[in-house]
This record gives sequence, structure tokens and C-alpha cells, in this order.
Amino acid sequence: MLTWVNMQQENNIDFGECSLKPNKEDNITDDISLVYKNCRFEYVSTSYPDSKLKSKFYNCSFYNFKGSNAYFERCAFGGKPNDALNPFRNVKVKDCYFSNMNHYLPKDTHVDGTQIYGYAELVRDENGDPILDAKGKRQYINPLDAKNIKFDNCRYEIPNIVYEIRPEDIVKDEEPKVATINACLMVQLEYSAGYDIHFNNCILNGGGYTIYSHAGRIGTLSDISFDNIKVGAGRSYGVIYPDIDPDTKINNLNATDSLYIGSAFKENGILKLSVTNDTARDRKLKVITDKGENIFTIKAGPTDKTLNTPGYETFDNMPFDILKQVPGDPKYAVCFDVTDSNNIKQIRFFNETKEEVYIDKFNSSEDNVLLSGKCGFKNADVSFTLTNDYVLTISGNGDMDNYHSGNIPPWWEYRDFIKKVVIEDGVTCVGAFSFWDCFALEEVVLADSVKQINGKAFKNCITLSEINIADDVKVIEEAFVGAFKYAVANGLYQNEENNNTSDSKASNTVKNNTSVDKKDTIKINKKQIKVGSIIKDKKTGFVYKVTSVKKGYNLKLIKCTKKSKIIKVKGKVKIDGVNFKVTSIGKKAFRTNKNAKVIYIYKGITNISKGAFKKCKKLKKVVVKNKKFTKKYLRKRGLSKKVKYVIAK
Repeated sequence: MLTWVNMQQENNIDFGECSLKPNKEDNITDDISLVYKNCRFEYVSTSYPDSKLKSKFYNCSFYNFKGSNAYFERCAFGGKPNDALNPFRNVKVKDCYFSNMNHYLPKDTHVDGTQIYGYAELVRDENGDPILDAKGKRQYINPLDAKNIKFDNCRYEIPNIVYEIRPEDIVKDEEPKVATINACLMVQLEYSAGYDIHFNNCILNGGGYTIYSHAGRIGTLSDISFDNIKVGAGRSYGVIYPDIDPDTKINNLNATDSLYIGSAFKENGILKLSVTNDTARDRKLKVITDKGENIFTIKAGPTDKTLNTPGYETFDNMPFDILKQVPGDPKYAVCFDVTDSNNIKQIRFFNETKEEVYIDKFNSSEDNVLLSGKCGFKNADVSFTLTNDYVLTISGNGDMDNYHSGNIPPWWEYRDFIKKVVIEDGVTCVGAFSFWDCFALEEVVLADSVKQINGKAFKNCITLSEINIADDVKVIEEAFVGAFKYAVANGLYQNEENNNTSDSKASNTVKNNTSVDKKDTIKINKKQIKVGSIIKDKKTGFVYKVTSVKKGYNLKLIKCTKKSKIIKVKGKVKIDGVNFKVTSIGKKAFRTNKNAKVIYIYKGITNISKGAFKKCKKLKKVVVKNKKFTKKYLRKRGLSKKVKYVIAK
């Protein structure tokens, strides 16, 4: 048995280029804590499964941490082009900062601020070398679920733009390649389950998509949440990856609409303010003190449009944590963002006195209107007004205009902030792409005069949850595409198992050629069945995913492992003595069975995902017992025109 001593480091310790990895953790039988304070690390890894060894880090810095059983408080991550944090199990992260990750490498790569992808063991030969599969790729076994991961009050400044090439980035005879940021937060389980994973009170600025939460292949997600999240303008594509897992909960997601002051402190009689601008606009900071007033201009934060733009070449060029100095030894300071005279926000208060501070009301607009104008189709008498509480009102008579990339909505600059849309009586049609990418939009009120909603009117309105649509309103196809909360609430969401991932590194990280009956995945036990659980029927070779447990257990067929020529998908199945209802068929469910010639789809199945029949090259006939599944419906799901279509009684 090993003897361990608790390690407490009070002074600054620089571990230099040494990688830190505990050894022989399985020999530990008592709870042991290693505590690091004010230390600098490059790469740290701990055991992936549960362990008696716990690591605690306070005021430390890392290029990368990978592992489990760890606690971080007031730590900094980043500085090199790799994932900054890869937590697996039992990890808590509080008051931490992620930044400065866009640098060059000899090869293309994708990195994330935090990536959670689970764990599996690498298959090796007797010499310890990896055993490759027929395609030359590594193989993994014994996957372990990712669980019990908590983030609170963390900040990410990782805009997806290119920094300048540093001398250390240059490799002889090789052209440097940029490391692009996939996401600030990436939850991507492909071969195991992920659950009890929560992000609270975080500021996120960057990524291709800022948030990515998706289970691919046979991975599952449940009990995943993002609460009270502020999102900056430094993303390239969108706030959330479109194919978000339906078990992901998003609450109070908002855009950053003002400056942020991270700290305020005195030094030699000078008040210093650490100011950040995560918005896409130059902003004005007004500081009122007992000695007078000061005005500062903070340049716009980076966006995809600042790629290779002068003034945004390095991380130090970014408007992140810029120190602004207020001289005169002030005793108090009240800080305001005064960019919009009719939308002034107090953002910080500094007070050395023991008394209450009162300031005179300074000049501000009495008007609460941020923007107004016309928005009617072909000169229709329709107009809009956007107020400083981010309510957009459409009024007048006639149709709204239809928008596109060459004709963007007039409120486009404020799209990240709009929380409510009111369409008043007289307006008859909601124009195409009207509220595209209004990710903070939660509520829409439609007057009875509205009779049509055009295509993609609410595209990517991911937090939209309330809208009153009368029965006689014509909703054009894809009007709500990407409107995640609305789709889930109205039973329209289809989470299609996607074998393609935007993260090429992650897609090759956890490979597994074992069966679905893996460690950490539930066995058939009613008490353990939950949404997202994977169920395998050994008799048929079908693999199912649990989609509901409210009134019985509903399943989605996601894979057929046996190479049968005849496939029968029944609406009711019994597995290990437990009764289930099969209600849907997932994307590419039949792809793994290339021998299938006939597929029967019985009553009880109510939905088939797009792509379900793709690459079924030997398929000759499909027999359905639900009239909803018309020939046209199945064609859109990948069914070849050569396949015979039969409706059975």
C-alpha cells in the first residue's frame, strides 16, 4: 500500500514544461486531497474513472487539464492551441477564466474552451502499440459515462479569429496552420452517456458556435443545462449548434449588451478599472467620481468580420480587460455604459467611504425608443418600433417585408437583444427571415389579423417558447427551423443521430467496436430507465434510445446491428420483461444493415427522421401500416424511387 501525504502549496510554484500526472491511483484506499495554490502548469492529467485521489487548484494557470476528481477556483486556462479543459467526472469549476487560444500549428486543428467527450480505453497489442481497425483507425473499449460536472461564474474570451504568427509557431519547411475555435463549451458524447452536467452564470464570447451540445453515434445526453448565460459577439456562425440535443435545458440566455468591468482597484492613488467589450460596437464608459467625470471609448469586440483586420492581430489587441485609469485618488466611482443615451446602464460601483453615495441625474434621453422605421412589403403601410427594454412592435396594415442576405431586417444590429415581438392588429403576414438569429427572443404576440408566417421567419430563435398561432394561420415550411425550445415544446423536434461532426479531432478521439452493452450504460431496470438511456434488444439486434418516461416508456429505433434481410419495426416490444412503445425511427437507423431487402413499419410508429433509409442499396420493398407515411414522406426520409411502396391494413 502506498503512503500519501496531503500537499499544500502556499507559494508560487512553476512546474515549467513538465507534465503532471499522478501514478498508481488505484492503490489509494483512503480519501486523499492534493491542494495546489498559485501554481503554473502546462499540461495536467488525472485518472478518468472515480478515484480516492482529489486534486484542488486555487489561483493556478494551465494550458490544458484533462481528467476527473478535481476542483478549480480562480484559475486561468489557455495560451496554446489545444482544448483548455477536458473534464470527465466529478469536476467543479468556479470563477475561472479561459482565453488566448487562437495560435498556429504545423497542421490544421480544432480546439474548444471546454470539451466533454467521455472516455474509453485504447485497444493495444502485447507490445503496448495501438491496434488499428480495417480503416487504419484506433479502436477503443470500455467507455465510461461523463457525469457530475459543474461550472459556475466562468468567463470565456476565445473569439474565433486568427492571431499573428509567433516565432514559436514556425516549423522549418512547414506552413503554419491556424487552430480554429469550435466552441466555448462543447458537450459531445459519442460512445457513452453524459449526464448531470451544468453551466451556470457564465460569460461566453467566441467559438464557431458558442455552445455545442449534441450526442452522436450511440452516445446519449440527459440532465444537461445552461442557465444565466451571457453571449458575446465573437462567434463565427451562431450561438448554439443547430442540431442541439433535446435533453439540453437552456434558461435565461442573453446577449452581452454593455461593457463589463471585471475588477476595480486602487494603486498609488489611481483607480484602475479592468474593462471588456464583448459587443460588436464601440462603446462609451462614463465614470462619475467625487473628483469629477471621465469618459472613455472602448473599441468594438472582435467578430468574424475582424479576421485579419488591423488592430485585432493578437490577443493583446482585443478589448479584453483593458486597464483604464481614473486619477485624483477618488473615494468612490459610479461606472455607466452610456453608448445609447436612451439605454444607459450602471455596470460597476466602487466605494471606499462608509457612507451612501448619491449622484445627480446626468443628461439622458427621455425617449425610450432605440430604433424605428418602415418594414412593409412593396410599400405596405407597416412600421416597427424597438424600445430600450428590447421589445419590438410591428404595426400598420398589410404584409411585412421578406428579408434575405441582400435585404437584412432594419433591426438586425439589435437582433441579439430582442426579447419580445408584438405584431399588432392590421399586419397580415410575417415576412421571411424577419427574426432570423434573434436568439434571445422568448415571446411573440400575434394579432388575429396575421394569416401567414413565411419561411424561416423565426429561424434560429433558439429560446422562443411562447407564440400564439391561430388555427387559420398558414405556416410556411421551415418557418421555425432552428427554433429549439419552440420545437421541443410543440413536439416538432427531431434530434437526428448525426455521424458527421464539426470537430474532426473529437470524432476520432473515442472509437469503440464493442457492442452497446457497455459499462455505465443501464441494464433493463425500471428504476434506472430515464430519457436518453440506450436499450438493446439482443433478440432482434435493435438498439433504441429512450425518448419519454411520462406515460410508459417510449423508444426511438437508432440502429439495427443484425444483418437481416427482413426488418420488422413494431410499435410495441418487450425486452427483458419490460414493455416499451416504439414511436419513432432515427436518422440512419437502417444504414448498418446493408442486407435489408424488406422493411415493415407497424402501427405505433409516428415519426421517421430524415435519412433513415439512406444507403439501403439492397432494399426492394417498404410496407407501412400508418397512412401518414406516404410515398412522398418516405422519399424525403431517403427512400429510393426504385423501392416498392406498400400500405398494409
